[in-house]
Amino acid sequence: MTLNCPLNLRQFPFDTQHCNISIITWNSPPNQVLLRPVGVYDDLKEPNDDLDIVDFVMSAETNLNSWGTFEVKLRRKSLYHILNVLLPIVSLSILNLMVFRLPPGCGEAVTCSVSIVVAFSVWLLMLSSSMPSTSKNLPLITIYVTASILVSVISTIVVILTIHIYDNSESDPIPAWLTRLCVSLRSNKTNETLTWKETASAIFTCSFLISLTFWLLFTIIIVILFAIG
Repeated sequence: MTLNCPLNLRQFPFDTQHCNISIITWNSPPNQVLLRPVGVYDDLKEPNDDLDIVDFVMSAETNLNSWGTFEVKLRRKSLYHILNVLLPIVSLSILNLMVFRLPPGCGEAVTCSVSIVVAFSVWLLMLSSSMPSTSKNLPLITIYVTASILVSVISTIVVILTIHIYDNSESDPIPAWLTRLCVSLRSNKTNETLTWKETASAIFTCSFLISLTFWLLFTIIIVILFAIG
């Protein structure tokens, strides 16, 4: 006999599942078939690679029919998922920030950004394949990876536009708003004429600060949601 239990994967891979199973003798009165708890079966004590049985309770009730209720509490073993899912995702997120610490004229920045987007997509596919499909309780880690992919895509676009700015002719005027932004980020706030290369460097610095702030805030929010359940 196979029984299905609805899963709440919101906290994956730190989730705890509660399964309640009821069995009733519909066509047999209690004097013919009587359900009663007799102890935990040895099969339930067998080790499982992914889940631990935290609690198992059996109870019985006799009315017009005989009822049997099984309450099982399961906790996921998270070490495998921490080492193979969480740590790589956090590492890729940090690596995504470091793209903006490369020189603006470095063409490898685009290659690095695209590679990170591809890596995030691969991890999202692996994560999806290791979990049941559900839209009721979307896992927080899936939300985190999806948001990281969007940030990586935006970072790639910014890198491409910045390289285009870096290669602009110095005879082309720099917009006033962009000049004010670059001067505000300068360590030496002088009235010297800005170049397109300095402008590209300032955009990279500004993008790094914005990405770092967003990543820290979003990560803290996800950690809080994990903590409060």
